Amino acid sequence: MSHWYDKDGSPRYEIEGKNGLRPTTLRDARKHGWVPSVSTIWKDVVAAPGLVRWSQGQLWDAFYNNPLDYPETEDEYKMRVWGIYRLPGNRGRIQDESVGYLPHTNHESRRAWHYDS
Repeated sequence: MSHWYDKDGSPRYEIEGKNGLRPTTLRDARKHGWVPSVSTIWKDVVAAPGLVRWSQGQLWDAFYNNPLDYPETEDEYKMRVWGIYRLPGNRGRIQDESVGYLPHTNHESRRAWHYDS
């Protein structure tokens, strides 16, 4: 929920609607020339550190649990894992059951294949 202020600095949290008072929307603010509060602007510009750490951890899990599949290129790999990470409700889960919960096992065999060729 955003907070809006008129040019005099008076808060405009609610506006009269068809069925009484309702929260002010972006459309209302634009129509009346109101400006957002500092905290509204701040939330849109600065990321929450805890949320960023969680999101980065989920992306790391997606990469760790879905190893590079040779001869997949680095770009193809990034796109594949990014797609897995972006699936709703699927953040960081293993997509390929053959990989299992010990991805390093698969990683070791793939790494040996890569270095032998």
